[in-house]
Amino acid sequence: MQTITVEPLAQEHIQILRLTSTPHLSGGLDTIAPYSVWITYRLNTGANQHTWTAAVSGYRVLRNGVTDMDAASIVLTNLADQDTTPDWLTDLIAKYTPSW
Repeated sequence: MQTITVEPLAQEHIQILRLTSTPHLSGGLDTIAPYSVWITYRLNTGANQHTWTAAVSGYRVLRNGVTDMDAASIVLTNLADQDTTPDWLTDLIAKYTPSW
């Protein structure tokens, strides 16, 4: 039997949440009425802080404010979008952060 040497590089934890009564979210050219979010937390080996990515899915909101049935998503990360992440999403990210 061959011995394989491995080195852990990172840990990831994913939370998938259904959203209700969530305010519209805008990112780039899209505005969506969110219905779910996938939050991926990542802790690289040797790091003392994790990173997160939130992929928010929802129905596209047209310019006239009407919610369309076309699905769209907006992806936010703590590395690029920390200052523009809405409070409701920041609260969810903090609430579901793993203890590692």
